Amino acid sequence: NDPELEKRFAAIVSAGDEEQSYSETDKRLRAWLRRRRSGRRGAVPEAEAEIARIEGELARIEQASQAVGRLEQELTEALARQGELVRQMEKARSEARRKALADLAAARADVTAAQERLAQAQEEKARTMEELQDTAFGVMGPQRAEKQVRADMDELKELSRQEAALPPLWMGFIPLGIAGALWAASVFLPRYPLAVIAGGAVFLALAAGVWFWRKKVLARQEELRDRRAYILEEYGVETSGDIRALLDEYGGLWAEAQNAARSAAHGENALEAARRRQKAAEEPVLNGLDFVHGDSEAARASRAVTQGQERIEQLRERRAMAEGQAKAMGDAMVLRSELQERRGRLETLLIQEEALELACETMEQADGALREKFSPMLAEKAAALFGALTAGRYDEITLARDLSAKTRRAGDAVGREADFLSQGARDQLYLALRLAVCSLVLPEDKACPIVLDDALAAFDQERMGRALELLKTVAEKRQVLLFTCHRREPEYFADDPAVTVRTLGA
Repeated sequence: NDPELEKRFAAIVSAGDEEQSYSETDKRLRAWLRRRRSGRRGAVPEAEAEIARIEGELARIEQASQAVGRLEQELTEALARQGELVRQMEKARSEARRKALADLAAARADVTAAQERLAQAQEEKARTMEELQDTAFGVMGPQRAEKQVRADMDELKELSRQEAALPPLWMGFIPLGIAGALWAASVFLPRYPLAVIAGGAVFLALAAGVWFWRKKVLARQEELRDRRAYILEEYGVETSGDIRALLDEYGGLWAEAQNAARSAAHGENALEAARRRQKAAEEPVLNGLDFVHGDSEAARASRAVTQGQERIEQLRERRAMAEGQAKAMGDAMVLRSELQERRGRLETLLIQEEALELACETMEQADGALREKFSPMLAEKAAALFGALTAGRYDEITLARDLSAKTRRAGDAVGREADFLSQGARDQLYLALRLAVCSLVLPEDKACPIVLDDALAAFDQERMGRALELLKTVAEKRQVLLFTCHRREPEYFADDPAVTVRTLGA
C-alpha cells in the first residue's frame, strides 16, 4: 500500500529497469500536461486568461478615461457638500456644549449647597457631642442620667440621715463628769482609801471608753462626709440641689445634640439625593455630548460629516484607481501587438496538450496489458502466502490495476479492502505481497538475500510465530536477514540451530 513500492515493483516487472518505469514516465508526462492545463491553472488557462485580460484592458481603456471624469465631478460636489455639513456640525456641537455646561453647573450647584449644609450640620453635631462628653453624664442619655441622679440623690439623703443619727460628742463627757465628781468626793473620805482607788480606776476606765467611742463616732462622720464629697465631686457641684439643675441642663444639651444628629442625617440624605439628581442630569447631558452614537442634532450632524468624509475617501480611491488603471493599460497598439503574440503562444500550447494526452493514453493502454499478465500471478502467489500467515482464514487476494489489494476471508461471499483490515492483518497482507513479488521477479536461479527491517513490529505473538515460520521456510531457498529492535524474534529462535541470531553493537 505504498506508491513508491508499487512504482518499483511495476518498473521491475514491466521493463526490468527502475530508471525507466511506467510510473515515472507517466508521472512526468502528466506533470507536463498539468503545466499546460490543470483546472484553472497551467500554461493554457494562463494564456487564455492573459488574452482575455488584454482584450478586457483594450475595452477598459476608454471606460477608464470616462470614469475618471465622472469621479472628478462627483468628488467636487461631495467636497462642497462636506463643507456645509462641517459648518452645521460645528454649530450644533457648540450649542450642545453650551447647554451641557449650563445643565451640569445647575446640578453641581445643588450638590455643593447640600455639601455645605451637611458640613454645617456635622460641625454642629460634633460641637454638641463634645459638650455632652464634657458633662458628668457623657453620652449615656437622659433616661440613664435620670436613673443615676435619682440613685445618687437617694444615697445623699441616706448619708445625711445616717450623719444626723450619730450621737453628739458632748454626750460622752456626762458620764465622765459624774465619774470624776464621785472620784473627787472619795478623796475626802480618808477612812476609805480603797474607795479612792476604786473611783480612780472607774474614772480612768470610763475615760478610756469615752475616748474610743468618740474616735469611732468621728471616723463614721468622716466616712459619711467623704462619700458625700465624692458624689458631689463626680458631678462637679457643691450641693445636692445643684445636681438636679445639672441634670436639667444635660437634658437640654442632649435634645440639642439629637437635633444636630438628625440634621446631619437629613443633610446626608439630602446630599445623596442631590448626587442622584446630578447623576440623572449628567446622563442625558453626556448623551448629548456623545457626537458618535448619540441621538442629538449634533450627533446626527457628526455622523453625516463622517459619512460624507467616507464618501469623499471612496471617491478619491476610485478616482486614483481609475487613473492608475488608465496609465497601466498603456497604448492600445502595444496591447494589440501583445495580444497577437499571446494567441500564437496559445495555439502552440494546445497542440502540445493534445500530443501529451495522446501519449498518456497510449502508455496507459500498454501498462494495462502488462498488468493483466503480472497481476493474476502475483495475486495467486500472494494468496497462498497470506493463507499461511493467517492460518487459512483468508484464501483469496485480488489486485487492482494500481496493485491495490483486496482480500476475501474463507467462507465469506464478499471481499474487503485492505484499509478495512486490522493493522496486524494488513501488515500480514503486504508482507505476503512483498514475498510474492520477490518469488516472481527474483526466481530461485537468481536467488538473492531478502532484507526486512522490523517487518513484524505490529504483529501479536501468534501472528509473529506464523510469520517467522514462513520466513524460515523461505530461507531454505534464499537468505533472509531480519533486523529488529525487539526481543521477541530472537527469543523465538533461541533454541533453533537453523537460525542465526546476532546482536549488533552501537
